[in-house]
Amino acid sequence: MNKVVIDIRKNVPLKKMKELERISSDAFHNRGGRVENSSNIPYRFLYSGDENMFCCLQLGVLELEDKTDFLSYVEAWRWIDDEDPQENTDILAAIQPPIM
Repeated sequence: MNKVVIDIRKNVPLKKMKELERISSDAFHNRGGRVENSSNIPYRFLYSGDENMFCCLQLGVLELEDKTDFLSYVEAWRWIDDEDPQENTDILAAIQPPIM
């Protein structure tokens, strides 16, 4: 099972959260398929799927990486691979430029 976990900053207003939820939902509805947010935790989006949904999850991540208006509200963003923990990745750290 692969999971994409996106934690949004806790100070984001509810109206903005709804917009961020729409943006992330749209990203994970792509040519690879559709994965729904299954999180019951406020300020967290959780998209998961088996190997058949790997491409959908990966395409969703790639789409969100380009959305700076979305990224500015993200506190943490992780890829979790239950079967191969060495593949776990801190996506946010990987896409942010290093601070000099």
